[in-house]
Amino acid sequence: MAFLEKLKKGIGIEEETEEKPKEMKKEVQKEVEKEGELVLDMYQTENALVIEAPIAGVKSDEINIFLEGDILTIEGERKKPEEEREYIIQECYWGKFSRKIALPFEVDFDKAEATLKDGLLRIKIPKLKKVERKKIEIK
Repeated sequence: MAFLEKLKKGIGIEEETEEKPKEMKKEVQKEVEKEGELVLDMYQTENALVIEAPIAGVKSDEINIFLEGDILTIEGERKKPEEEREYIIQECYWGKFSRKIALPFEVDFDKAEATLKDGLLRIKIPKLKKVERKKIEIK
């Protein structure tokens, strides 16, 4: 008997029975395959909007960042390890992830910079300078 099966039996978790239809298992699997949501921090400095998101196990060329209107989108995919595993605890999300963020003010997306270092994605987007109050002369 495998360790996980012994553990389940020891704490009173029963194995699935044939009473549960296979369709239910498929529905649960579909729920698991939905996109995961990326957690992040967003803050501002005097001159920029900064977004930081931990994205471990993903290469920079596997992440897409784009702006549509005032919505910033970050998307990518954490590839699941190929070898079979008998998990004791599985909390890491594997698969496609994305996050849409409504930006709180206007930014200069053309001058945005993104870095991925030690599993932390950092996006720095300069704020657009607001035009100071100016007087228009009447001629």
